[in-house]
Amino acid sequence: MKRAILIASCAVTLAVLFLNIPAFAKQSQIPHENPSLAGERIDTAMLLLQYRNFFNRISAGQYHDAAVVLDDMTDVRLPQDLRYLVNRYNDFCSQLSDTISRLETLLEEAANLIDDNQIDTAVPVLAEADVSLQQAGMLSTEITAATESLTNMTGLMAGASSSIYQTQYDLLQDSLRRIQLLIAEFDRLQDTLQESRLQQQSELTPTQLTLIIDTPSVLAGDTVTVSGILSAVGMPLPARPIEIVTDNKTIATAITDGNGTYTENITVPNEWTFPYRNRDTFTAPFPVKAQYTPGDKDAGVYSGVISRVVVDASVYPTKLDLAAPGTAYPGLPFNISGTITTRDIPERDILVMLDESLLAARTVKESFSVEVKAHLNISSGEHVLKVIVLPAGASCGTSVSQSMVMIRELPVTADIQMTPLVFLSRQISVRGTIYYAAQPIANAVVTVRLNDAAGTVNTSADGSFAASLASGIHWPVFSRQDVSITIQPLADIPITTSITRQISAFNPFTILLLAIVITFLGIRFRRNFVPQPRRETPPSISQPEPALLISRTTESRKPSGISIKILEAYRAGLKAVEDKTGALMHPADTLREFLGHAAALTQETSQQFASLTAIAESALYSTRNPDEAAAAQAEKIAATIKEELCRDTP
Repeated sequence: MKRAILIASCAVTLAVLFLNIPAFAKQSQIPHENPSLAGERIDTAMLLLQYRNFFNRISAGQYHDAAVVLDDMTDVRLPQDLRYLVNRYNDFCSQLSDTISRLETLLEEAANLIDDNQIDTAVPVLAEADVSLQQAGMLSTEITAATESLTNMTGLMAGASSSIYQTQYDLLQDSLRRIQLLIAEFDRLQDTLQESRLQQQSELTPTQLTLIIDTPSVLAGDTVTVSGILSAVGMPLPARPIEIVTDNKTIATAITDGNGTYTENITVPNEWTFPYRNRDTFTAPFPVKAQYTPGDKDAGVYSGVISRVVVDASVYPTKLDLAAPGTAYPGLPFNISGTITTRDIPERDILVMLDESLLAARTVKESFSVEVKAHLNISSGEHVLKVIVLPAGASCGTSVSQSMVMIRELPVTADIQMTPLVFLSRQISVRGTIYYAAQPIANAVVTVRLNDAAGTVNTSADGSFAASLASGIHWPVFSRQDVSITIQPLADIPITTSITRQISAFNPFTILLLAIVITFLGIRFRRNFVPQPRRETPPSISQPEPALLISRTTESRKPSGISIKILEAYRAGLKAVEDKTGALMHPADTLREFLGHAAALTQETSQQFASLTAIAESALYSTRNPDEAAAAQAEKIAATIKEELCRDTP
C-alpha cells in the first residue's frame, strides 16, 4: 500500500511538470517566386515557324499532319510565364483544327445529299455546318488576339533587332490570313449549298445578284460604295431589299430601282487588332455579302440569292507602352499607366483584363493612368495582366500582356512590445505599431490571442495599439506560450496577416502544489528508506516471538494469559501461511497488511486466516481482556489452517 502511494505521487509530479507543454510551430512562410527568364534559352523564331507550319497544313486540309505538329510542340521546354500563353494558344489551335475539319466534312456531306436530291436530309447537315462555321469564325478571332499576346512576349525575348524573328512573324501573319480566307471560302460554299437546296426544294424562279465594290482596297473607317443588279431569268427585279452583310451582321439595306440596280455607301468597320510593328499599315481580308431574301409577295415565286466579294482592308498601327506592377494583392487597388501612340485620335477606349476577367473599361488620352483592383476571390500565384486598346477610326487595336503575381499576404509589418516573462493568472499587456507598405496604418483590426483568451482593438491614427488579456491558469510550472497577433489592415477587405510571439510563463499555484508534493515525498522517503537506530530483535525475523506481538498492545494494560494463548494460536497459523506462500512478516508490517498475502490461498483458508487475524488484533488492541471462548476459537482456527495447508502440500 505504501509503495503504491509513493508511485502514484511520483506520477502526479511528472504530469504536473511536463503535461500540456505546448508544441512550437514555425511561422508560416509564403513562398514568393519571381519568375525569370534568366538561363532559359529558346528559339522564338522557331516557335513561330512551327505555328506557321500548323496553320499552313490546316489551309491545305492536312488536319492530321497539323495535329502532329501541335503535339510535337508540347515537349518544348519553355519558361514558366511563357508556358501559360503557349498552352492557351495550343488549346485554341487544336479547337480550330477540329472545327474546320468538321466543317469541311459537313459541307461535303451536304453537297452529296443535294446532288442526290435528298433535300430534307441535307437541311440538318447544313444547320450543323452553320454552327461549325460560326465557331470557326470565333476561334479565328480568339487566335488572332492570342497571337498578339504570344508575339508580344516572344518578341521581347528575341529582341527588337532580330530580323529572323521579324520574318517569321510576318509569315505567321500571312498564314493566319489564309485561315481567315479559308473560313470565308467555307462560308461561301455554305451559302451556295443553301441556295441549291432552296432552288431544288420548290419550283422557284432562280434569281441572280451581282456585287461590286468601287475599290479593290479600302482603309478602315473609310466610306465605300457597293452596287449590283438583282434579276430573275434576265429580267430586273425592282423595289426589292438587298442586305449588305459583313461578319454576319447587316450594316446597311439598299432598295433596287426600276432596273434592278442597287447602290449603297457603307463605312468599313474597324474591328482589327494587331500587335505593334514598325510599319505603315496592316492589311486584312474584308468580306462583304449582298443578300436577297424573298419577301411576302416574292415568297414561293423567286429564290433567295447571295453574292460575296472580298477586298483588302488596311489599318494604321497602334503602339502601347505599358507600365504595371509585377505583384498585386486581391481587393487592393493598384495603378497601371501607359502611353498610346496612334494617328490623329485624341482618345482611345481600353480594357484592363486579368486572365479572362474584366477589371476596368476606360476612355483615356494618349498618356494615361488607371487605378484597378483584382477580385477578392482570385487565387494566389501567377496570372496574366492584359491591356487592350480597342480599334478606332483607321487605327487598329492592340494589346500588351505581362505576368502578374497575386499575393494573398498583405505587405504588413509590426513592431510588437510585450513582456517576455509572465506569471499566469495575471494580465498580459501587448503593445505595438502596425505598418502597411512601410507607413503607419490607422483603424487596422488587431486581435491578440493566448490559449482561450482573446482581445480585439483598432489601431490609432499613428498605427499604434495596446491590448491586454487574462493569461488564465494552466498546470505546467514553466512553459513557452504562443501569443498570436492577427492583423486585418483594411476593415472592408477580409485578408489578414498573422504574427506569433512567444512568452515564458510561470504558474505560482503549480509551484505551491509542487512544493507540497515534494515535502510529502521527502517525509515518506525518510520514513521508509533512511536507516533508523537499531533495536534488538528476536533471533528469527520470519518467526516473530509472542513477546513482539505482545509489545503492540496498548500500554494501558498488560497482556493476560488468554491473550498470550490467542497470540500463540495466531503465530501457529502465521507460520503455516508463511510456509505455504513464502511471504515473511517483517517487523514493520501490521497484521492487517500481512493479511493481503493470504489472498494467494484458497478462499476458505483465506477467510479462516482473516478471522484469526481479527481475533489476534482484538487481543492486541482492545481495551477489554479476551475470554476463554476467544482463545479456544483462535486455537481451533489455527489448527484448521495448519490441517488444510498440510493437506494441500504435495
